[in-house]
Amino acid sequence: MKALALNQDRLVSILDLHYALHTLAPEGSIEVSPEHTQYNVKPMGLFAPIDVNRTCDSIPIIDLNGCICKRNDTKYVANDTRHMMLAEFALGEINNVIQSQFRAKHPDAATGFGSCQRLSATWFDNVRETSQTGAVSTQLSIYVPAGKNASQDEDVFWVTVFVSDNHKMNLTDYKRISRYGPYKECADDGVDIKLCICSLIRPISRPDYMTIPSWHSGLPDVFQHNTTTTALDNSSCIYVFQRITQSGMTLEASSECSKKSYILEVDADTLENIFTSLPLPYRVMLNPGDMVFLFVFIQSNHKAEWEVEYQWRIVADPTPGG
Repeated sequence: MKALALNQDRLVSILDLHYALHTLAPEGSIEVSPEHTQYNVKPMGLFAPIDVNRTCDSIPIIDLNGCICKRNDTKYVANDTRHMMLAEFALGEINNVIQSQFRAKHPDAATGFGSCQRLSATWFDNVRETSQTGAVSTQLSIYVPAGKNASQDEDVFWVTVFVSDNHKMNLTDYKRISRYGPYKECADDGVDIKLCICSLIRPISRPDYMTIPSWHSGLPDVFQHNTTTTALDNSSCIYVFQRITQSGMTLEASSECSKKSYILEVDADTLENIFTSLPLPYRVMLNPGDMVFLFVFIQSNHKAEWEVEYQWRIVADPTPGG
């Protein structure tokens, strides 16, 4: 009780409450998990004195949450197309992570995504920017339709995109801030549950991992913008997808080829008032069933017109004898 009275004037976190509640449980207090040791949490949580010098950097919070710490960022209106391109970049990078994790666990699957679906966002908000000597760090919330039969309509991801002064882009942080526990019932082995959105319709069933999806037959709108699909040639099973906004363009590619992998190269002939999230030319391996985010073209000066002319080609068949 003395510790509780003392901690009323100190900075506490949900982790302190977590370990305090375990102390009250019949099993008693538990050891601090390795991933929590960086926060200097004690096994008794709130029932032990909290460090008087603790700051917001010493507790597990995401920047979306309110905090008593001072900020030096700027808020922006949601869903403007300039920040939409950053949201597209973040969403694409997360999708690539999901596919990579699924492929690592299921290397023989004929698809890049299993039960954990490819994310397709509807809107974003809570945009904040922090400028640092020419570089800009942008944080925003991305809203994704929830899985079928989920208790909520949307799932939310909080992301941070860093653009350096020479226009290099990185997704430096991403967190799921909506409930993800129920998806444990339908998630794929190998895919981080915090990234997974899947169908909760009972009985829970797995999709056919050995069927190549027809990605080109119709992708949902992303941030309320249509996706245009183009086959690499008339007989190709490689498709390129683009979405154009006032502030740039998003490129993705899929392979619906059977048993063969290809290397796709994308390059630009014209880049006026535009920078890319990756250096060009860009090459990517496309395995059967893959749906890959490539990169975004982003308008450099939002007050001037932009123009892009790009081309793509298959540069190699990496399969033996190909």
